[in-house]
Amino acid sequence: MVIRENRNEKYKIVICDDEQEQLEQMRLICRNVMQMPDDMVVTYSSGVAMDKDIRAGKLDSDGSRLVTFLDIEMPELDGIQLGRSIHERMPDGIVVLSMPSGDTRQEHSAIC
Repeated sequence: MVIRENRNEKYKIVICDDEQEQLEQMRLICRNVMQMPDDMVVTYSSGVAMDKDIRAGKLDSDGSRLVTFLDIEMPELDGIQLGRSIHERMPDGIVVLSMPSGDTRQEHSAIC
């Protein structure tokens, strides 16, 4: 897995999902499976709140490489818009987009 590729590099995992259950599941995977310390996993339930912290420099101040997991479908600021904002400010960051299962129409437009 890419997170453990370079043991000398520090990573910060940021998860943004408006569904609390999904957010908690991803946080637990990072902590229990990937063995990430709690202070290196940050969660947001709003794309707007995460974008505000990105613009304020709160997610890039410790020298860690940012790995984000973004829900595509969120109100106000969706994962695709948020991913663009991340790449503008942190071009070395990794963005992973996720979507609700079963929505093949949205899946197709995300791939194209």
